[in-house]
Amino acid sequence: MSEIVIIFSAALLHGALGLGFPMTSTPLLAWNGSLMRAIQLTLIPTLGVNILMIARQSAPWRALRPLIKILPAMIAGTLIGSFFIIYFNPELFRILLAMVILLFLWLDYRNHLNHVNPGIQPRGIIVTGLITGVLVGTVNAGVPALIIFALYNRLSREQSIVLFNSCFLTAKLTQLALFGSLNILNYEWQRQGIILLAVSIAGVLAGQWLGKYLNQARWRAAMRWVLLAIAISLLYRLFNTPMMGMNIAN
Repeated sequence: MSEIVIIFSAALLHGALGLGFPMTSTPLLAWNGSLMRAIQLTLIPTLGVNILMIARQSAPWRALRPLIKILPAMIAGTLIGSFFIIYFNPELFRILLAMVILLFLWLDYRNHLNHVNPGIQPRGIIVTGLITGVLVGTVNAGVPALIIFALYNRLSREQSIVLFNSCFLTAKLTQLALFGSLNILNYEWQRQGIILLAVSIAGVLAGQWLGKYLNQARWRAAMRWVLLAIAISLLYRLFNTPMMGMNIAN
């Protein structure tokens, strides 16, 4: 029952904001279990959530086309990050991510970013894809890099949602293929994930209804609060978790 509540709540948030499903469901599901179980349990629901979010936007391909180079970069980054989580401790990535988020929010608050944005750069798209993929593969939270990219480049809400969910979908398909090739897929968890898929779809549809009350300005403000919440949770975990090795392949 607790897993159903977690999945529905995370999907509700995702439907309203366009992101947040794996970011919120993974740590909650891992609270009383392993991180690997949480990641695998959310694989199928995440795929369903992402496809539904993209399909319900108007002209998703037109929104994604200028940013399409981010997807192959995401694949490369996710492969790298997924190997890291199999063999190395991901805590250092959480520390770095928290520092980058806080730096961005401070610069944004001080309006230091308004005068340096030269427009979307191809190199920035590729770098963002690589960073996002590595974060998805290591800590299952590539959202911060994408939010920073969207806010910095002043993407519209619709374009941001298509970008976010296309990246999440690409990363999860890559992760699924990698885990399968390494024979570390737990098929019992996948069967549970199929059951949770229906719950996640219901949550997304309810969240999209709530999201109609968010205009562009409120949505951008919500993104900043999401970033701050992520940074605080990362730092809280840092100060409350021993820095020990974690080889989940063993």
